Amino acid sequence: MPIKTSILNSLQANTSNIRNICILAHVDHGKTTLSDSLICSNGIISNKSAGKVRYLDNLPDEIERMITMKSSCISLLYQEKSILEKPADQVTPQEAKDKSYLINLIDSPGHVDFSSEVSTAVRVCDGALIIVDAVEGVCIQTHTVLKQAWNEKVRPCLVINKLDRLINELKLTPLEAYDHLKRILSQVNDIVATLFSVEWFKDLESKASQLESEEVIDYEESEEEKGYFSPEKGNVVFASAFDGWAFRVDDFCEMYGKKLGVKASTLQKTLWGDFFFNPKTKKIHQKNPTGKLIPMFVMFALNNIWEVYQAANENDLAKREKIVKALKLEIPQRELNNTDAGAVVNAICSRWLPISHGVLGMVIQMIPNPIEAQSTRIQKLWQSSVSSESDSLSEKQSKLEVSMRSCDKNAEDVVVFVSKVFAADNSSFLRSSNQRSTRNDTTIITSDSSNEDKLSKGIGAIRMQYNSNDKFVGFSRIFCGTIRVGQKIQVLGPRYNPLEPEKHRTEMEVKELFLLMGRNLESVESIPAGNVFGIGGIEENIIKTATLSSTEFCPVFNAMTSGSSPIVRVAVEAENPLEMSQLVEGLKILNASDPSVQVLIQETGERVIVASGELHLERCLKDLKESFARVEFRVSPPIVAFRETVTNDPSLRIKPNQIGVKTPNKMVNIKISAIPIPENIRVFLEKNNDIIRKIFVEESSKLVGDTDAASFRENITKEFEAAGSNWAKELDYIWAFGPRRVGSNILLNHIPNYSQNAEVWKPITYKMSSDYNPKNRKNKLKQNEDENKEENNESQIISSEESNVKEVIEPVSEEERLELLKQIENSVFVGFQAATAFGPLCEEPMSGVCFVVEDISFLKSNQMEKYSHHGPLGGQIISAVKQACRQSFLEKSCRLLEPVYTCDVQVTSDAMGKVYGVLGRRRAKILNEVMKENSLVIIEALLPAVESFGLSEELLKSTSGAASTQLLFNGFEVLDQDPFFVATTEEELEDIGSNLGGEAPNIAKLYINNIRRRKGLRVEEKLVVNAEKQRTISRNK
Repeated sequence: MPIKTSILNSLQANTSNIRNICILAHVDHGKTTLSDSLICSNGIISNKSAGKVRYLDNLPDEIERMITMKSSCISLLYQEKSILEKPADQVTPQEAKDKSYLINLIDSPGHVDFSSEVSTAVRVCDGALIIVDAVEGVCIQTHTVLKQAWNEKVRPCLVINKLDRLINELKLTPLEAYDHLKRILSQVNDIVATLFSVEWFKDLESKASQLESEEVIDYEESEEEKGYFSPEKGNVVFASAFDGWAFRVDDFCEMYGKKLGVKASTLQKTLWGDFFFNPKTKKIHQKNPTGKLIPMFVMFALNNIWEVYQAANENDLAKREKIVKALKLEIPQRELNNTDAGAVVNAICSRWLPISHGVLGMVIQMIPNPIEAQSTRIQKLWQSSVSSESDSLSEKQSKLEVSMRSCDKNAEDVVVFVSKVFAADNSSFLRSSNQRSTRNDTTIITSDSSNEDKLSKGIGAIRMQYNSNDKFVGFSRIFCGTIRVGQKIQVLGPRYNPLEPEKHRTEMEVKELFLLMGRNLESVESIPAGNVFGIGGIEENIIKTATLSSTEFCPVFNAMTSGSSPIVRVAVEAENPLEMSQLVEGLKILNASDPSVQVLIQETGERVIVASGELHLERCLKDLKESFARVEFRVSPPIVAFRETVTNDPSLRIKPNQIGVKTPNKMVNIKISAIPIPENIRVFLEKNNDIIRKIFVEESSKLVGDTDAASFRENITKEFEAAGSNWAKELDYIWAFGPRRVGSNILLNHIPNYSQNAEVWKPITYKMSSDYNPKNRKNKLKQNEDENKEENNESQIISSEESNVKEVIEPVSEEERLELLKQIENSVFVGFQAATAFGPLCEEPMSGVCFVVEDISFLKSNQMEKYSHHGPLGGQIISAVKQACRQSFLEKSCRLLEPVYTCDVQVTSDAMGKVYGVLGRRRAKILNEVMKENSLVIIEALLPAVESFGLSEELLKSTSGAASTQLLFNGFEVLDQDPFFVATTEEELEDIGSNLGGEAPNIAKLYINNIRRRKGLRVEEKLVVNAEKQRTISRNK
């Protein structure tokens, strides 16, 4: 019988007995099958359906493709063995309450395209089950999910799944399987050690900077041991989810402790590892004295498992009955007589080593409850952001932090984090009898100001009629207090600041609360702290993620980190122009319901969908067509985002040339040169875009504490020093970052007598210092604006006599020059931003380019007052700076930066040649090749993103289904080919070949022409290559 919802709802109040866990793994390592096996324990599905029904996969695409595409949650009841073994009348209510646990289980995708779904699951959990296939071992996504769990401070446990494959497919002996499992465990621990060492050295560096040189920092070994997986610690489970069994070392310790006369604690330490048991002396040895003994794990655990499989595979009925009798199991005879070996194994092992007790028993013991978890996680997920001037606000936030750390369900204030929004079918809602009537299906979805970068700037609030069978539910976790239906609550956007409560904040009424039960949603009236739940009625207020709180003094949660970045773009357009409004509404719903998709409007007016990968894009387009927009639309070929950069080509030019550009009125001459930025600085700036925006754009260094600005200053100083002595000096000459004020391009100020004058000019890095105050700058800007208005008013009064005076042009004095430089500073800044946003090659953003303003000279005339830097002159300077930047860019050796994927291909050894052929045609660079014991080969390569479309399908066709691939975005790499190269010398023509007519295929030029053609820009190409003269009619007579 399925567990009643009322029982699960009552367990939500017992916070110490709640466990919030998610299942993480590489694709096809058995996450959903394990989920089904655990769901069986609550009677929701039958044991025979486990692994086949895929209960938490309810999307049509998930069922068709047999992979998980979204995170789904279900609440389960788990009771300890001591209760289940007792008669029901002997269990007291208090004992049942203390030993009954609520498990909020989240099944997450394993495909890299849906890594954002993993992030949403990890954020609301306290523990994670890392599943590794016993045959395939550690794969690329195993690294990714372990890193995500580590970054979110989630306690991991390891499940080595599919042990049945070692028996049935690889035909390994128990001893060979033991060696194989040790290697897998060592590989996983190597990843954990790497993650720990990186964090430990960061902490060590921060501690060392705060201590005196003579003091010594103690190494805390206990902290390192917490992250490692070891069977004797109880955080490793060996399982076969398909056959329904799992065990830990603890299970065999209880079983053999009394038989061998050895303490269970002793067996716990010696059952795993190189320990040997001598049956004659009944002693445990650390070394094999006779050379004939086998490890204790093989003797007491694996041998017994192998015996069960052997009896089932050989159809040995007598042996089956003997095993059942020895294990004291009660199994119907018809199940033992079954000719299906898998059914026999499932019948014996699921009763002997039930998977629910093996896995959930480890969860109860090793995963912390919400009270313990939040005491350590809150520091990572949520940070108070107040200034020292707000004592009352600081006191309120300190009180709120105490409530969150203790997971106080009785706290006055409520704090909830919504990690994602998903669309639920109306049939999923199971309402109670006292539930209010269904709301009107017509809702308003508005674009929150906090998501203005991701939403279309031209799309405002639109009333939309979406499918009446779909409603939006927020996937949420409550950290303190108790949320109730009908309660008023504040919706805080990602950019909300408690010091400015009027911005990025709305108020909403809690209309519906749900207990997440996989495919169904159970309505409840209240949810106490520490639980994962769903919240309805959020269509008008929440897009993607939000922080909910009953108080406006609550800071927002930190942004979630994703394992993949949106990189694949397509433009969509309604086939019927009259249906364009419906498509726009559908795009807004898609943007709200998918955590990683981005919906943009390009400067050209194209509506663009940006997805994480080809599979993710396919799912988004299908949802848009069938569920959200319900109109026919055209989709452009995939648009891949390139970047434009320059390199130091010694054959072209050693010293950078200065490009001088004059304004149209000939009064201002601007000299700019371009040089490439060292790779380490470029990568650093790209990785720290968020911090650059926070410090230099939002100017919130005082609001987030001085540590962010000081830390960034220290790190960027190290990067500049590592680039060389010349670059170390340039840090104090940075004028701006670009494009959009946060990119990886730099504008340097080398204007003589201006960049060194601290009274008239300060570098942008001054904003990282403790002396900088954004309020003073705003007041000064306001004062300058008032003065400029007065000057403009005065300059407009020009007598007719002065206008007739003959114009005399002469150089300005040094004092006037400095004043003019100060006035046009903003125009230079805007011109730089415009130049870096659209490069000269194909209007793609620049990256890794440093523009140096060498000098700006001025001329004046007796009619100079007619030109104000706020009028025509300001626009002319912007245009001149942009033109100078583009020309200096073209004077260097131009290159394209193309996005690349890390491509992992798993293939059998006999099909390797075909895989290499496919990768070679797509310009892939082979990085590594790893041979597995089971004749499998893992090929690691770097694959250009523009060449990745259709890769999986081509590999499957070429290898007859023997290859599987996984792609992970790995940043941008230089396409080392000059787009303007033309063969001229005999040697170059000889290298190209005479058959090509002196024209080799230039990949960079081909990409540039395709991008320019798509954007409607002029393309230099031959329209007619091989022309033939047309014969006239008179000639044919």
